Amino acid sequence: MGAPDNVVSVFLQAVEKWPMRTMLSHKSNDQWKQINYLEAREMFYKLAQVLLNLKFSGKRVMVISDTVWQWLLCDLACLAVKAVDVPRGLSTSALEMQTIMNHAGIGAVIIQNETAYEKIPAKFRKLPIISIQRFRSSSRRMIFFDDIIKIKKYDKNRINASVESIKTSDLATIIYTSGTTGNPKGVMLTHANFMHNIRTLVEVLELSQETYLSLLPIWHVYERTCEYLCMSVGTSFFYSHKRTFKDDLSYIKPTIMPSAPAVWISVYNAVMGKISKNPFPRKKLALFLINQAVRHVKARRILCGAVVRNPDNDKNPKNIFIHRIIYLFTWAFFHLAHILVFKSIIKFSGGKLEKAVSGGGALPDFIDDFYEACGLPLLNGYGLTETAPVISVRTTACNIRGTIGPVLPECSVQIRHVESGKCLQPGQKGYICVKGPNVMKGYYKNPQATKKVLGRDGYFNTEDLGFIDQNGMLVITGRAKETIVLSSGENIEPSIIENELLRAPGILQCALVGNDQKVPAALIVPDPDYVSDLAKKNNLSFLSYGELLSHALIRSHYRGNIKKFVNANERKIQYYEHIGHFILLENPFTEGDELTNKLSLRRHVIEEKYKKIITEMYKVKTA
Repeated sequence: MGAPDNVVSVFLQAVEKWPMRTMLSHKSNDQWKQINYLEAREMFYKLAQVLLNLKFSGKRVMVISDTVWQWLLCDLACLAVKAVDVPRGLSTSALEMQTIMNHAGIGAVIIQNETAYEKIPAKFRKLPIISIQRFRSSSRRMIFFDDIIKIKKYDKNRINASVESIKTSDLATIIYTSGTTGNPKGVMLTHANFMHNIRTLVEVLELSQETYLSLLPIWHVYERTCEYLCMSVGTSFFYSHKRTFKDDLSYIKPTIMPSAPAVWISVYNAVMGKISKNPFPRKKLALFLINQAVRHVKARRILCGAVVRNPDNDKNPKNIFIHRIIYLFTWAFFHLAHILVFKSIIKFSGGKLEKAVSGGGALPDFIDDFYEACGLPLLNGYGLTETAPVISVRTTACNIRGTIGPVLPECSVQIRHVESGKCLQPGQKGYICVKGPNVMKGYYKNPQATKKVLGRDGYFNTEDLGFIDQNGMLVITGRAKETIVLSSGENIEPSIIENELLRAPGILQCALVGNDQKVPAALIVPDPDYVSDLAKKNNLSFLSYGELLSHALIRSHYRGNIKKFVNANERKIQYYEHIGHFILLENPFTEGDELTNKLSLRRHVIEEKYKKIITEMYKVKTA
């Protein structure tokens, strides 16, 4: 059996190797249902046959669905008949859906449910439509998934022949990026793009027959590629949800869990929230032990040389001596923390999690430190939709905090000067540019946008800022598109300040603003429980939550936390980065509105939606 050369052959080869191993697990009426690889292949063949009958081949197929277990089979069936799928989630607005479908020239549709159907513009409802979930529909061309898997006959040889005819250069998908700025662009990814990540990451991450907790949007390239590469080693996938995964962890006992920073932050907040409800002595002891455990792992890192290396921060004998003292002083507290605090967190995760992967956004240092101290070190990775997606990732053998790991095999990364484009030396900051088989074919029907980022030499300009350290590790320092430029001309990378602000108790979400202003300002989503506890302790009377947030004592408390965690943080925050104004928002940022499906901030949406509030905020003299 030769090495697979397209995504579908990866699946078919996995079935041959592990036919009876559970592939897909999902909840039905609160009970977990399992489908093995052989049963999944049977469903795949039936789906592919229907797609052939409906003449899906060669068409661009709109797939409108959130994460459900059927998605992967529908995707594989599309690829098998050489259709190009164009995936989006249910949170996509009707207007955005219309724009994408018109631009892509959609010829067929696969939907999750009635909610997805309502997003389809009228003129596209005449196309062949397959629905994963059954609902009442007036469309005569609607076919339901559960009817498809009941069919008895399919032409296996014809489907296999179609799969064998797939070329690595064939287009597999067009993924429209909403991202954090501007209008969506259609990223064209080929089978070769995906196969690079599958081929290299299986070895880099040392994957075997994993147990995988699926939590992210599967239509997003991060989750999709993770499932492809894990499928290649016979992984069992468990499909959970953000609302239930904390309860599902103990049952699933995952060995791998790719997720976004927002998920790791939510688990951290849940742990800290639970600790805060303990009696005062127990709460203080737990927080003390966690703090000492973090100091211990930080000292251990420095003593082992597992830190970002630059000419200006090479080993200093004095620093080494100090950190050796810290390491020895905190040793007992570190082990005590594992017995009294972290043991329950490991149990909460299922006890078998070896590859806790973080991607899709900046990982705050304090979250990185916390999980390392717990014994669940995060493997932080970096990539974009345009690179299918992974460019670099930390591994269990090379997990240097503060970096995003070494660049993947077969890839080349250059750091180029922002203005001149000149290649820079290790330690010098500039644009991160990547070349390799994972780089996209281009933006669909948008040669101008393609030319802007994809040079003649094959290097793709990520427009992210970073450098390569003395050990060859890639480090991100900011995103050029997100940089806030103050009226003084000073540049601010908002994610750095936001991550420090998220360390403060009682803050669930935040976004920094301040372009063309004298000082930056923060939009803060407070924790309602935390605010309510403050009100009770201080006997505050109020008629509404909004009124409570504007109370002088509540604002004073949050002003103090801003000062402590940001404005007085001289080690990480420059004087011109001090937050001068803030507002406490009643409602959280939500996916599909202020947040992307990766749960990253959509800064242009936030600035537009809260424009009036931001303007009023800057009229006040001080925070």
